[in-house]
Amino acid sequence: MSLLALNVRKISVPFLPFINWSLTFQRGKKMATSKLTDEERTKYLNPLHEAGWTLVDNRDAIYKEFVCQDFNQAWGFMSKVALQAEKMDHHPEWFNVYNKVQITLSTHDVNGLSQRDVKLANFIEKDGSSSSLATLELYVNELFSGNANKEQIEKIHQALDNFSRQKGAWKDALYFLNQTTNPQTAMYSLTVLEGVITKGWSGLSNSEQVELRTTLYHWLLEKHQFAPYFIRNKAVQLVVHIARSDWPQKYPDFFNDVLMQVSSPSSSSTILGLIFLQTASEELGTPRDGLLSIRKAELNQRLLQLIPQILAILTGLLQTIWEKRAHSITSTPPPSPTNPLPPESSSPHQQLSKANSCISQSLNSEAEPVARLVLQSLTHFFTWIPLSNHVTPQLMELIFRFVGMGTEEVQPMMSTCNELSVPVVALGTVNEILYKNCVPAEFENFVVLLFNNCCIILHHFVNNLNNGHLPQQPRPQFLEKLVELVHLLVSNHLRRLEGRLLPQFSVPQFLSLFFSFTFEQTDWGRYASCLDTWQVFLNYVKQSSNANGNHSIFNGDSLALRYQDSLVTLSEHVLLKTLFASNITQLEELDDEAVDGNMETERQKIQHQSIEIFVTAGELVRNQTLSLLNEPFQRCTSAYRSLTSLSTTNNNVVRLESKEQLKEMLVLFKDLAMLIQLVGRLSELHTGPDYCTHFEVGKSLVQKLVDLASYGSVVSNLNFIGIPADELKSTLSLVHAHVLSSLQAWCHWISMWAHGDGPKEPVNSLVSALVASAIDVFSPTWSNMRTTVGSVKENNREKVYQAGLQLLSSVVNVIRTANLWSCSSWIEVFHSVYDINYLPPMIHRELTRCVLGSAIVTWRNCTTEEQHWEERQTRLQLTLDRATQATRILVQELGREPLTPLLIQGKAVVISTVTLLADLAGLVRDETTASKAALYSVLSPWIEPTLILLSYYINDSEVTEAIFQLYVAIFDSLLSQLGIGRAEKAVQTFLEVFKQQNIQEILQQDNVHGIRAVEQLLRILQIVVQEPGNAFKRFLPNTLSLCLDHIHPCILQVNSPDIKETFYHLLTLILRHHWRSFFKGSVLMTYGSQDMDRAEQMDNRPQFIAIMTSYGQSFLMPDITIFKQNLEALDNLQSKWKLYHKAIFRDGIASQFISTLLNVLTNGSHELLREEIGLAIYAMASPDFEAFFQQLLPNYLLSCQGVEDHQKMALKSGFTNDTDLPSFTQNVHRLTNDLRCFRSTNISSASLYQC
Repeated sequence: MSLLALNVRKISVPFLPFINWSLTFQRGKKMATSKLTDEERTKYLNPLHEAGWTLVDNRDAIYKEFVCQDFNQAWGFMSKVALQAEKMDHHPEWFNVYNKVQITLSTHDVNGLSQRDVKLANFIEKDGSSSSLATLELYVNELFSGNANKEQIEKIHQALDNFSRQKGAWKDALYFLNQTTNPQTAMYSLTVLEGVITKGWSGLSNSEQVELRTTLYHWLLEKHQFAPYFIRNKAVQLVVHIARSDWPQKYPDFFNDVLMQVSSPSSSSTILGLIFLQTASEELGTPRDGLLSIRKAELNQRLLQLIPQILAILTGLLQTIWEKRAHSITSTPPPSPTNPLPPESSSPHQQLSKANSCISQSLNSEAEPVARLVLQSLTHFFTWIPLSNHVTPQLMELIFRFVGMGTEEVQPMMSTCNELSVPVVALGTVNEILYKNCVPAEFENFVVLLFNNCCIILHHFVNNLNNGHLPQQPRPQFLEKLVELVHLLVSNHLRRLEGRLLPQFSVPQFLSLFFSFTFEQTDWGRYASCLDTWQVFLNYVKQSSNANGNHSIFNGDSLALRYQDSLVTLSEHVLLKTLFASNITQLEELDDEAVDGNMETERQKIQHQSIEIFVTAGELVRNQTLSLLNEPFQRCTSAYRSLTSLSTTNNNVVRLESKEQLKEMLVLFKDLAMLIQLVGRLSELHTGPDYCTHFEVGKSLVQKLVDLASYGSVVSNLNFIGIPADELKSTLSLVHAHVLSSLQAWCHWISMWAHGDGPKEPVNSLVSALVASAIDVFSPTWSNMRTTVGSVKENNREKVYQAGLQLLSSVVNVIRTANLWSCSSWIEVFHSVYDINYLPPMIHRELTRCVLGSAIVTWRNCTTEEQHWEERQTRLQLTLDRATQATRILVQELGREPLTPLLIQGKAVVISTVTLLADLAGLVRDETTASKAALYSVLSPWIEPTLILLSYYINDSEVTEAIFQLYVAIFDSLLSQLGIGRAEKAVQTFLEVFKQQNIQEILQQDNVHGIRAVEQLLRILQIVVQEPGNAFKRFLPNTLSLCLDHIHPCILQVNSPDIKETFYHLLTLILRHHWRSFFKGSVLMTYGSQDMDRAEQMDNRPQFIAIMTSYGQSFLMPDITIFKQNLEALDNLQSKWKLYHKAIFRDGIASQFISTLLNVLTNGSHELLREEIGLAIYAMASPDFEAFFQQLLPNYLLSCQGVEDHQKMALKSGFTNDTDLPSFTQNVHRLTNDLRCFRSTNISSASLYQC
């Protein structure tokens, strides 16, 4: 068989040479021959059939067509065959058109096939292999040339795929691999071999397996130095794949060969062996899917037995490489940054920290790739082997020697494949050990060694960078790995050494070096990583200090007291790093436009990290960190206040004289914006047990913010001329937004002040000032500022709006003071809020909700009489009447004709009214009964009109959705006030409306608003079914009918995940709260015998089965959220009502559920829920393990498709009858893994040779 037999391209030429030869050579005496016997036909013709020769119909002859590159190649091919035929005195039949050659072989003398035909066919195949290789390379070159069109590419792919599927293709692939110098051809050949090895290995005979394996391995030995690395690595992977199946039973020499290569004196052979070793770790130590569980365990255990030998060889390689360095440093080791190291703990690496050390020699070109591969192999082995018995301080010292190369002035070389340098890989090896939380036998020495070596590296960088001893910048990857190492040490091990007097290591000195290292970083990404590490350290200090049980952190020998000065210094440097005044060059490099997944820009992320560091440190050393803010805050606020003094006219015009003046302003105000954010976060430090102690400090800060807020309104009216100042205006808007946000953060502190025992006049004035500043944001002056839609300025104005809304909301809902209604500005906006028409729609809606909501919140520390409910209710009623007047008129006019124009014209006002009512109803969900009663008295007149509107607008999904949102809020917040009668009428109206509308049509049309309306109805029913008592039970039949008859049939086809979550949650609530509507048994029956359980009376059996069916269907959906939700729902029903013990579940439903869940595990579609699914199967099987083992499991295996009977028997015998949870779930996962493996193997084998 060869590629000559594949017709890949059709080439049109003006003249096609045509030859039809019947060659009869009669030179000399003919060879004596006879017709093939049956035994000979089987022996000789089967290999030819695999090579593509076919029997001719109605004739004892064999036939094959060859396709050459062109006519010249075809002619040469025929000439070679003709010469051989002449020698054999044979009579082949030919047919040739251009590049195609068709050959038919048969011996005329015997009137059939003879040995001559077999010999000539074998000769043709041998000669055709070289022609096939040329043809393959032609196709491959054309495929990768970029000149082939889509049709040609498809034909080439089809031809190559067909070739790879033919039996015996692997032999040609081996020939191509050995003969070609084309990388693409070699990769294709390896791909063909991969198909055979991974899909059809068991279909080869033992001799064929040996031939393939031996040929491939010897090719690697001969060609690995010259083959491209991706070809070499692919071939190695294939040999390891063979070992994955055959080692050690049929391939006993695999690891001996690998370790022999690793130990070879030839560096190229060592490299090959190391690649084998790492691949073996990946494929044998942690095998992926595709292997039976027993084989996985066997490979893992056998490889674990070799680990001591492997580690010894790898360690020896590293030791040899280090000793062979051209210029090893043997001078006396220097002292550590704090204390001298004893000689036994010194290492060649530590010698590199000697001040002004001489330039070291990097590894040579032969040793460097070997060292890298050794370290990479170690890293992967460390991901899965038990480290405690294999990682020693001596090994760590050796690895750290190579880490130390990253600190040398001569940087280690990097390979041409863009691989990581040796020091980076070595650091990765160390980090992998730390990620595994390794606890070796000599644990303390191990931890000290890690810290000490890390300390020396940090000391080297800090010392030499400051003194200019590193002419080259260290590679970024090395520094990133170093930061990762420090983070792991601080997170996992610092607590083990902190506070201990060790002769070799000092924690304060380590932190000091890391501090210097942190603020030497010019890369913001690494700096952010360093801040993460400092945050971990600060949290540790905080937890350790609070563990003493005292409110004050400065008790005894607390960590906070010990590190007091260091924490202040850290806060100071973090602050300076974040201020433009001290770090403008680096800060301008940060992106402040593109946002990440958390909607933060790069600059904002750094600022927030810095603020969190400052605040956490402030919790530990409060007064001292606050003092750091005084100078920069005073400087920036003074500049902010002086803006109006620059105005030269009465028109609020400020002339900017120069770019330098503009730049100076930007620096000041950007810093002010950040500092204001910081002040806002500091509010948390003043609301705890130290509230009284730091009251005056808090009062001062709040007053400064209030003054800035008042001044912000003035600044917003300034107009800058002379130089374009859009960025300046945007920055000023940002400052104002941060001021309002910071005040909102302080509202909890203000609430403590307002409801404390002190005088009320100061805090009442403060609240009035807060309200005035926030309301001013929504004035026409601010809102009419000229902005460009989508600009930074526009975005910052939106931030000001949002900050103002948040501040007002906190005043209303957090401070909750009656003094709010004494503010004239508040009363004014309360009565006019709905008339505002210049704000963006969403901002206006939120403002209206906040302002009108103030009439229904319960004030703190006020009696019922002092709440002034009647006055507030009256004010709310008047404002609401004005806001809803147009809708009331519409309802009154609905009886007239024609309706359609009226409904179209009134749609906008209806949605506006209903949305406002829904917003107000949602506000009182967690309020007192008095608040709810006050609001319901206002909303009550709208119950009937909205139901009328629903009936008129039932075909308008937008209005329908809005009305249902209103009733969700009413049922959720005001159900008690609504009463059973009105609630029943409303629900009945909803159900009737949807029956008329045909809810299935809404869902099938995939209308967004319509689906949301149905979802809101389901939410209403969720609230209803949870209500206790018998009054609401009358809704249950209609609710079940709606869910099971109308929604369930089409829920799987709906694209919206929200409605699915709501639907299934409603089903869960029905079962949870109305279990007795299905099962009327007593507690004795619930926990009694199975026979008693089967005798239990059951109502609504069809509905219960339909609910369970719906749950089961949800496990067929790809949505993992729904899957998890319903698994948890069933588990909760089992915990509360013993669902899995019920006879109806055990006798029928359980088998369906378990089968479905086993299929999910087998398919691997929900791997994230693997453990949860295993636990669910155990819980469902546990009420009757005997039925599971004797009936359910055998029936499940019997129904499995794509698995042979003997494989099913193996699966059943491998599932032991253990009933404890760990063993059972382990058996489940083993079963599904092996079932998947069997099925995949069978499918692959069946499809491998299908053309």
